[in-house]
Amino acid sequence: MNRFNELLEKFDSNTWPKTTNPFKILIIDDSLNIQQALKRILIKKNYRVTFESTGQGGIDALTHETCAVILDIKLPKMDGLQVYVKLKEKNPDVPIIFYSAYPGDNQIIKKCLSLNPYAFIEKGVAEDIEALYLSIEKAASENKDSKRKFSTDK
Repeated sequence: MNRFNELLEKFDSNTWPKTTNPFKILIIDDSLNIQQALKRILIKKNYRVTFESTGQGGIDALTHETCAVILDIKLPKMDGLQVYVKLKEKNPDVPIIFYSAYPGDNQIIKKCLSLNPYAFIEKGVAEDIEALYLSIEKAASENKDSKRKFSTDK
């Protein structure tokens, strides 16, 4: 937990630059603690963040402006794998990052990776916050760039 707090303090400091574009990030996770931690990090870095606690809520909240989705696997009523498929049906281009606590459950991890997510990051390891932030930054930037290119090609 001490390493986790150190990483949160790092994000609170000026060592991580704010994004220049207020990318919209959708976070689908039923843990209030995770929502609060991610909000603390992402809002300070100039992201626009939408939180949903259920899979269906996340599917409904996905818009064309969403630049990246952070998705937990264990959700009430509909698991993250089912939500992933429905999100991709709604918007095939949106980068989805699985962020979940399944340490050592290779079967779940294989199922997630078979869907070809943008990334799979395991909660509960000291480096997860840093890896998640870097994945979000990269995914949102790439997705925003492709949207900009697509709109100028028309």
